[in-house]
Amino acid sequence: GVDGVDGDDGDDGKVELAWRARMSVPAEAGKSGRSHYTVGPYRYIVVDQKVRRIRGEPHWVERTFDIPLDMEDGSVVCVHDTWQDPSGPPCVLRSAMFTKVVFRDALRSRRKSRELEAESNAKAAEDDRKDGGEGNTIKVSFRVKNWQVNLGQRVLLLGSLPKLGNWDVEKALDMRLEFNGDAGSDPYGTWCVDVSLPADLHDVAYKYILESGEQGSGRMPEKGNNRLLLGHERKQFELGKVFVVQEDGHFRHDNPWKGAGVAIPVFSLRSEGSVGCGEFKDLLLLIKFCRLTGMSVIQLLPVNDTSVHDNWMDSYPYSSLSVFALHPMYISLNQVIEDSGKEGLRDQDLQNIHEEVERHRKALDKDTVDYECTLKAKEEVCKKLFHLYKERCYCDPSFRKFLEDSAFWLAPYATFCAMKVVFGHSDHTNWGSLKDATYSTVKRMITGVDDRHCAGSANEDFGGLGKDLIELFNPNAQSKEPQSTFLAPLKELIAYPCFVQFHLHTQLSSAVSFAEANGVALKGDLPIGVDKNSVECWVRRECFRMDSCAGAPPDYYSTEGQNWGFPTYNWEAMRKENFSWWKQRLHHMAKYFHAYRIDHILGFFRIWEVPSSNDEGNSNVLLPGLLGCFRPAVPITRSELDSKGIWDIDRLCKPFITMDLLEEHFDDLAAVVADFFLFKRYDYYEFKEEYLKPNVLFWKEKGKWCGTFVSFLQGSQVSVDDLERTVAKVGEGLKAIIQNVVLLRDKGSKDSFHPRFGCKETHSFKALETWMQEAITFFHDDYFFNKQDDTWRRNASETLPELLLGSKDMLVCGEDLGLIPKCVPSTMNDLGILGLRIQRMPSDSSVEGEFGDLSNYPYHVVASPSCHDVLPIRAWWEKDYERAKRLWSSLNKQDCSPPTKCEPHVVSRILEAHLASNAVLMIAPLQDWLALNAAYTTREALEERINIPSTSKHYWCYRLHVTLEKLLLDQKIIRSIKDLISNRS
Repeated sequence: GVDGVDGDDGDDGKVELAWRARMSVPAEAGKSGRSHYTVGPYRYIVVDQKVRRIRGEPHWVERTFDIPLDMEDGSVVCVHDTWQDPSGPPCVLRSAMFTKVVFRDALRSRRKSRELEAESNAKAAEDDRKDGGEGNTIKVSFRVKNWQVNLGQRVLLLGSLPKLGNWDVEKALDMRLEFNGDAGSDPYGTWCVDVSLPADLHDVAYKYILESGEQGSGRMPEKGNNRLLLGHERKQFELGKVFVVQEDGHFRHDNPWKGAGVAIPVFSLRSEGSVGCGEFKDLLLLIKFCRLTGMSVIQLLPVNDTSVHDNWMDSYPYSSLSVFALHPMYISLNQVIEDSGKEGLRDQDLQNIHEEVERHRKALDKDTVDYECTLKAKEEVCKKLFHLYKERCYCDPSFRKFLEDSAFWLAPYATFCAMKVVFGHSDHTNWGSLKDATYSTVKRMITGVDDRHCAGSANEDFGGLGKDLIELFNPNAQSKEPQSTFLAPLKELIAYPCFVQFHLHTQLSSAVSFAEANGVALKGDLPIGVDKNSVECWVRRECFRMDSCAGAPPDYYSTEGQNWGFPTYNWEAMRKENFSWWKQRLHHMAKYFHAYRIDHILGFFRIWEVPSSNDEGNSNVLLPGLLGCFRPAVPITRSELDSKGIWDIDRLCKPFITMDLLEEHFDDLAAVVADFFLFKRYDYYEFKEEYLKPNVLFWKEKGKWCGTFVSFLQGSQVSVDDLERTVAKVGEGLKAIIQNVVLLRDKGSKDSFHPRFGCKETHSFKALETWMQEAITFFHDDYFFNKQDDTWRRNASETLPELLLGSKDMLVCGEDLGLIPKCVPSTMNDLGILGLRIQRMPSDSSVEGEFGDLSNYPYHVVASPSCHDVLPIRAWWEKDYERAKRLWSSLNKQDCSPPTKCEPHVVSRILEAHLASNAVLMIAPLQDWLALNAAYTTREALEERINIPSTSKHYWCYRLHVTLEKLLLDQKIIRSIKDLISNRS
């Protein structure tokens, strides 16, 4: 509990509050026979008046302190702790990106040195405890952390008293490094020194010193004002001995660590040996390139299996078939042979496969990724390798371990893949009795044994099926009971994905180890959703709202909003399971990545939920994002509408169709469209009964209405030059009319409503009387800008902390672009989640203007000149030159006309400006880095675009036009990038 608060002036002149609390140590603690009593671990949280958590120190903070047990009863121990701000610069460095990669060698050296010095440090610590045990002294234990480390650094203490060196740098006190646990729980340790100071001390000034190199040389004091020991403890001295623990947080460096990196999808990489697309093995070459140029991180798009449709539509990397399985397209075929060995195999068999791989490589060496042909070629060869090596797998310890460790996801995934082959599609809702996965169902498919006593639930841990998966590879395996004719072929179909996933895991793990050894972190991508025809929806259907689709509201880039096609989450069901699926997912992700980006982090506050076209035969029809609403959300209630005198709800929820509107959309066809689809009611029109449920009808390609409408049109007096174009125009017009509503009904309550996004611009709204427009405007503005904040903050505070707990210390970044509610930045800061900044897409244009102000970027963000969802620098510059000119003037602080072509010096200036920002990371797409050399700009600039967000069925096929091997030999591009980055470091 807190019994008071003090205020002191901080370095920046602001008042810093210091909260006080008291606790008693039991007398029995002194009977342990130890020299000290350890208090902790503990951490601090901030709560509201109802003791509900508002924010807290990061979950990895585990504070402890030691109380000497030779102190008299009634003695006072004063502990001065410093709050660990999750969004402060030091806390970023606590992530795996730094402890396992960037500072890996320095931390290993530090811990090894500490072990060698342990004996002398223990003696020094004991001497410290004895020193000052008598007389009028106060024992002070100074403690500070230094997480921005280099090899051989030490921390010293220097202060205003003779005991503290009297401000003589040469007399600074050595500090000892103490670790509170292993490298995982306390990777950096804490620098400590115990000093006995006079009991009558007044304010004591001191600072910490960073020593580099040989003893006594390269000593640098920390920045900022002197630290103060205020001497309040004098008042406690008459009570007995006083022991002060001065926990000072972190060494204050002149400049916080800043780094740079590259973003590129794995499929876009090109090497001399890759077949059709980039492969995990190619990451080794990219890591070498990053090391040579001084980059610290490689950011990838999702690498999970997306093989839902088994065609080019699966090139979309954000709609996973499985959130655990890796995509088979990233396998290196030759590496499979290299990893598996050649012993016992016929040379001719291997030679044939090598030749086949080379034929495929040459055939698929195209400008872009040919998704279908690449996957087909790799599957053909993989199946041959599977049959060659299958029996060997059974005796391979690493293979057996992988199957046992991965069974919790691999068993249902491999079974799903087999059933997809059997049924010819992945729509598990049409798999008859197998539409719901249970433990017993999956076990029966794997073993071929119908065990009636093994009736587990859908959520039972599939991890128990590891040994059953291994038996699929046992050449001598015998079933306990005869297999049915149906189940016998499944063993091969289930075993094959296990084989492929093992080699994908092995190849990616090799890249991870190589990255760590070379000081380059791998940053993954966590998609916000999964495909409705995925393993997850088959196994955990209750955790998803299958009657809804996730998307995004309209914005500058997508005027109709977005519909991503995957179901939204049932957070209530996931909460009951303590978010176990999320924790498993992130724990698994941490095997491969040191950092990750949360795609559309707003979805953890609220998701834009669009009605699903999930009825039979229309599962692939996506409705526009304009028809969506936020979930969770506080809706507009019928009683609120009543209070404003609004009773005719149908008028607001149904399309308001007038002849003026029809003529606006259909011109001369207005009367024909009205006669065929509508009937007149008073002075407006409504849809006929057969078109009353048009939520899919007019969005379905060549819907049933087309043929009958064409016949009707041909029988009318209207002449049409281009029938196909006319039908398309009518379809677009009908879709626009359907969206001409003011309110959307809530799916869960007939008396709750949501304003349609942009409803004030609709024909329906403009036709309302003035008083009703004013009332609707009030509800609209309250709904979008005031009403939801607390609800969304609460939702995120229940979900995001669970993600962090499962993240295994990965550095977490959130994609927070677009319409950002007020609660998002503060919640992300409270949780230590990095934001994303793209200069062309300022988070608040009303404040920042047309472009984000790079000089005002906070430390806790990733700055990027572009990303996969927007045009790279070169393409954007040449497509939107007028805006590019304004950016150029902004960067150079003067009006000037840059070249119309985005030349290397233009790209260099833009990258340089981003690197100069305060952001902890500057990550640019590889296309932007390569544009520093004119030799790599011969390709059409627009061909370097990866995604078009407004196109729901975009083909993700961008591939580098230069091999990684060539880049490694290009000293010009390496030097250009290295020079830019070295200025940031």
